[in-house]
This record gives sequence, C-alpha cells and structure tokens, in this order.
Amino acid sequence: MGFRETYGGMVEDALNVAVDKYLDAEDIKKQLHEQIDKLVDEKLADLKEKLKSNVIDMIDGQDDIPNV
Repeated sequence: MGFRETYGGMVEDALNVAVDKYLDAEDIKKQLHEQIDKLVDEKLADLKEKLKSNVIDMIDGQDDIPNV
C-alpha cells in the first residue's frame, strides 16, 4: 500500500471535520458584516464628496465645487 491508500482516508476525515467546524455561516456573515461596516465608515464621507463634486454639481452645467 502506498502513502495515499494508507493515510488518505484519515486526511479526508480530518479535513471534513475541519470544514464542518470552521466554515460556519453565522461566523462568516458576522465577519463580513464587521468588515463592511468598517469599510463604509472609512469611505462613505469621501464617496459622498466625490458624488457631490463630480456628478451632482455638473447637472446644471456649472462647476461650483472643484472636482476631487
């Protein structure tokens, strides 16, 4: 018997247990939610300013706010 035949089943079993233990939907959603909250907190003010100066300000054809 080769290495694969001898240890393959044990490795598969261990990996299946690890997948079930560590890939939890609620934990993944919680982590993503925290990361998205942080990203929004860091970037929203800049995004709003760019939207106002680069898009909304140009509606009337006059550049009242310098582009950022």
